[in-house]
Amino acid sequence: MTEGVSSMSVFLMKEAQPKILKVQHKKKTEWQPHFYLQDEGIVLFLVDDEAVALVCGQNDTVTKGFVEVAKRRLPGERVPLIDALGEAEPLEITDELLIDLNLPISASFESVTGKVLSDPSIIKESRARGEINAIYTDELVQVITSEDLDDFFKKEKISFHKENGWLVSEAIPEEKRERILSRCHNEALIELTFLFYGSTPQVSYEKKQNQRFWNKLLSSHFHPVFELNNGGKCVVLALDGQVAICYE
Repeated sequence: MTEGVSSMSVFLMKEAQPKILKVQHKKKTEWQPHFYLQDEGIVLFLVDDEAVALVCGQNDTVTKGFVEVAKRRLPGERVPLIDALGEAEPLEITDELLIDLNLPISASFESVTGKVLSDPSIIKESRARGEINAIYTDELVQVITSEDLDDFFKKEKISFHKENGWLVSEAIPEEKRERILSRCHNEALIELTFLFYGSTPQVSYEKKQNQRFWNKLLSSHFHPVFELNNGGKCVVLALDGQVAICYE
């Protein structure tokens, strides 16, 4: 475990199943990523600086079998631990979530999928930048992000204009993509970031409804509404930069 981390959950046998759930906190509701243990999967809860490992599973036979193998491996016996890794189902992105985020619903697109990013956007240099960059290899033709990044885009010598409180960039050169994605992922903690690939989209702006005080103070009072052209794709960094929503 990394320094300062007191506990860790490690999923074995099968990947954790990600889900985005609407959670009630007093009078406020918010969407949060959650991870669920699949059937025949194992999760280890490492606590007390890895001094204690709690083993949990959905299937008694699989869980007991894992414990027996672990007992043999800990003293140094080299026996197989995992035969094969079972993948999780793709992250479901519901229209209810998209509506709450002021994003286009799925009906107008071939597919709308999601990916939970491995690191939050609060890290100074986003460790998820490579992960985001690998989602699509098409040319990154436009970025729409907070206008507060204007000095950063000027420093990177990337042309842009401002519209309704948003920064709208020109195409991003390949050699600058990861630096731009890193900074945009940081900014997603406050405001959605839109990454367009393949072809420039058609974008209009609508006034946000029922904004909370914090959002009014820190973000634009308008939200982009986009349509993709032929061959166009879009990644929206959402939920404080925890999730990438992918439109095709």
